[in-house]
Amino acid sequence: LAMADNGVAPDTTAGDGIYAATIPASAYGVGDMIRWAVTATDTAGNASRDPLVLDQATNSQNPLYYGTVAIDPAEPVDPPVWLWFAANVAAARTEAGTRGSVLWNGVFYDNIYVRRRGGYTNTNAQKFDFNKGHTLHVNATLPSVGEVNLNGPGSDGSYLRQTMAFTYHQLAGNPGCESFWVAMRVNGATDRLGILIEQVDEDYLKRHGLPDTGDLYKFVQRANNNPALSDTTTGIEKKTNDQTDLTTAQALVDALVLPTAAERRAFLYDYVDLPEVINFFGARIVMEHADDVRKNFYMYKDIEGDGLWRIFPWDLDWIFGIVGGHGNAPKHPFFGTQEVPTEDGANQWCRFHDTLFEPVEIQRMALRRARTLMDAHLKPPGAPVTDSWFNNWITTQWPHISTQS
Repeated sequence: LAMADNGVAPDTTAGDGIYAATIPASAYGVGDMIRWAVTATDTAGNASRDPLVLDQATNSQNPLYYGTVAIDPAEPVDPPVWLWFAANVAAARTEAGTRGSVLWNGVFYDNIYVRRRGGYTNTNAQKFDFNKGHTLHVNATLPSVGEVNLNGPGSDGSYLRQTMAFTYHQLAGNPGCESFWVAMRVNGATDRLGILIEQVDEDYLKRHGLPDTGDLYKFVQRANNNPALSDTTTGIEKKTNDQTDLTTAQALVDALVLPTAAERRAFLYDYVDLPEVINFFGARIVMEHADDVRKNFYMYKDIEGDGLWRIFPWDLDWIFGIVGGHGNAPKHPFFGTQEVPTEDGANQWCRFHDTLFEPVEIQRMALRRARTLMDAHLKPPGAPVTDSWFNNWITTQWPHISTQS
């Protein structure tokens, strides 16, 4: 379209240096994405473009267009709608991923990176990675984040467990991800019900009042059946700072096998944020998390502040009865120790869990915290179901997702 500065609508004032043009309504329909760029040529014949086309080689690039979406006025608002577009939708569901666009809360984000995420139990989950300088405004809690996860239900056909568990960790006083449901549309058509989950990264650390200069580690599937945190060669990914420097992780591995119980106990009191970690395990005990022994948790060391280790929850679909072949083991409060390993045939356990619960007084701290949380939120057998925080939360949230799931 040619833009004009002649005072004829849509231009308002002739000769003021402001040029205008109208994209005709005939160019799009309801649900369509409309994108545009502006090109200009000066009197010397030099052309320029807005937005500029800069980095096109890395995952964090820049918008190629401005844009919006022609919203269907009948579109439901609960759950909120996540409108995304991709030239190759199939590629956006692979590990390699592709570029795409998103409209969220009326704001358009162009040329972002979309790929599959998660293990084999969380099929159809995707990661949306936004460009530097063009971060996503999710809501008042997450005003600026670089990436978010749009999960599938995982092993939980109800779609409730992941969001409920992250919300409960927050209620219990733990750092927990923001999570809620979104109705996803792709290229104007119905896609799926997505579970939006905040990414654990530098933005997450800052939101919880922790320095983003610390070392953040994610624990993933190990290549062998050795106990988790018995080495740094497999099952561990560093997410901040120099990702090849595992010095702090190796120091943790070494501390967990100090030669005497007294030395290991001293390490816990000197280098672990025990109130935070005990609170994490208290909530874990209440919800019977069955899948965080060798993977699906983060650990963080504040290297410039208090120097303490902390633990963060992740991948929370295996709770409240989804046990993945572990039988009754997750019901034990010290599940994941050497005495209470997984029951999947691999007999997996975690050295951190084992060392943490070696001192009897720390066992008692964890049990007391779990008891307090149970009394406050779970309630004993025979109590009215309306007394349970979990029951009330499910009852309140179910209408938001029942028509979508």
